[in-house]
Amino acid sequence: MIFVTVGTQLPFDRLVRTVDAWLLARPDERGFAQVGNSELRPLALTARPALTPREYEAMCRASDVIVAHAGIGSLLSAIRHRKRLIVMARSAAPQTAGFGSNTICARGLSARASPSRPRSSMA
Repeated sequence: MIFVTVGTQLPFDRLVRTVDAWLLARPDERGFAQVGNSELRPLALTARPALTPREYEAMCRASDVIVAHAGIGSLLSAIRHRKRLIVMARSAAPQTAGFGSNTICARGLSARASPSRPRSSMA
């Protein structure tokens, strides 16, 4: 099961749409999304605006993969639960918040990619 989380402060429709489209092409896969205050209604993902801390932890435990914005809470949850992590930056601009085109690598649970370097393999 894929758990998508966009954090508690802002919606992130681009992330939710991306995972929803991926799941639409794979009917045997399941996904759940915490979507924040969004008008978006995913077709393949089960979605809710918010989760209680207990529900959030249960979704982390039940998931095979966590797909998240680059928020520290989501990253630490993936590490704590030893889940594979896919991170999408909120801004499509390459120099957002000084991270450039890098994706955060958390203890080998995620891959790092940039235009000038080939994608590393998952651990």
